[in-house]
Amino acid sequence: MLTRACVHAQGDVTGLKADVNRGLGTVSAAASAAAGNVALIVELERVKNRMEAACSTLKVHSLMHISAHAQYCTFELIAGGGAP
Repeated sequence: MLTRACVHAQGDVTGLKADVNRGLGTVSAAASAAAGNVALIVELERVKNRMEAACSTLKVHSLMHISAHAQYCTFELIAGGGAP
């Protein structure tokens, strides 16, 4: 009887090892996918930051252009003797 119980237990252990190995494979694959996703998110964040900086630069440039144009128009009105 002990031998039959040992054989049965050995079969259970073998089955459990296989289950654990499958679980480890699943976890490993998920970790790899997660690492890839994190890398993509980091790259997207970097691109977003660069785009935000470019947008800020364009806004400043646009405001400077509008201000310069307004000063020019004011100068023209004053130099030209007022509004037409």
